[in-house]
Amino acid sequence: LRFYIRNGEYDQALTDIKKIRDYDPESPESYYLESLLNSKLNKIKSISDITLAIEKYKNGLKEDFSDNKYWLYKDYMSFVYSDRIRLIDIYLERANLYKKFGDENQYCIELEEIQNDFNSEIKTEKGLITKLILENCN
Repeated sequence: LRFYIRNGEYDQALTDIKKIRDYDPESPESYYLESLLNSKLNKIKSISDITLAIEKYKNGLKEDFSDNKYWLYKDYMSFVYSDRIRLIDIYLERANLYKKFGDENQYCIELEEIQNDFNSEIKTEKGLITKLILENCN
């Protein structure tokens, strides 16, 4: 699917995204991939798509511990068509989308939320996020 997006085969990418969503409408994967597609097409809708992916991801974490999806979503979003991705990476991507579409204020809010919400999990990213805040936010 990412191959289709990289190569400009957007109709095929959207067809695959719809197949994923039809198979499991609660999976964050289709929303995340649609965000990638819409970002490539410079559509601001990519922000709402990635926000839905985050919500679906978090809903997966709220499930019963005995449910396999809980363990699937616990640390990573796992995809049929791509590598696993961490929740913090999705938040960083959403922050970058706000910046891309000119909302510097929301970009800074997102970075600060990442710094606060993922404080114990961002050992490697902590310096980068602090640097981004210092360089871009008042």
